[in-house]
Amino acid sequence: MSSQSLEEPSAPSPDHSSESTNVENTEGCAADSLKRRKSLETIPSKDLRGPDAPSPRSVVALRRSILAPHIIVLYAGHQSAWGRQGVAFKGYRRFAKLIFDAYILHPSRSPPREFRPFRKTDYSQFWKIYDYLKDDFLARARMIPRFAVASSTLDEAAEESLTLQSVGWHEMMQNIVSIRIEYTIPEEYPGKAWIQQFLHARGAKRLQ
Repeated sequence: MSSQSLEEPSAPSPDHSSESTNVENTEGCAADSLKRRKSLETIPSKDLRGPDAPSPRSVVALRRSILAPHIIVLYAGHQSAWGRQGVAFKGYRRFAKLIFDAYILHPSRSPPREFRPFRKTDYSQFWKIYDYLKDDFLARARMIPRFAVASSTLDEAAEESLTLQSVGWHEMMQNIVSIRIEYTIPEEYPGKAWIQQFLHARGAKRLQ
């Protein structure tokens, strides 16, 4: 028997080529994913329009990363910050009522309830005026938005003429920078003289 036949067959050497290929593919995918994410984070607002725009989910993620957690509300020279998610979940009508309470007439100014048979109390008079002005505000007040990413079909002048509506309120609040409130209290309304005198007597600012 020859020495060549006595030799044990050598074990096949492990093939590392497939493993290295898998590692390279994994690292390549991770690098590509990181590049895509970084490119999305640096997309300017103007690139969010047109046929080459990223997916809606990517746009939402981008907006959430760049928008502040608050919305600026402007009314009659006053500015205040309102939490974005709080405004979104309140809805149009409840948010409008909060604006009325904050800037026009707050319920805390109401006089205490008292019992006066056969006479109209200050309490009932106050709430009658409050309900009248609140309903007027909800009907006539205009909420003019400034969007972080405006529609590609609107120029700046057209956007200024927009007014917010209740439909899609939650979605719109994710793309809002500020809301300007336009409203003027009626020159005449039931109980005007009484409420102005009432507020003045308590050192509160008169309705304007």
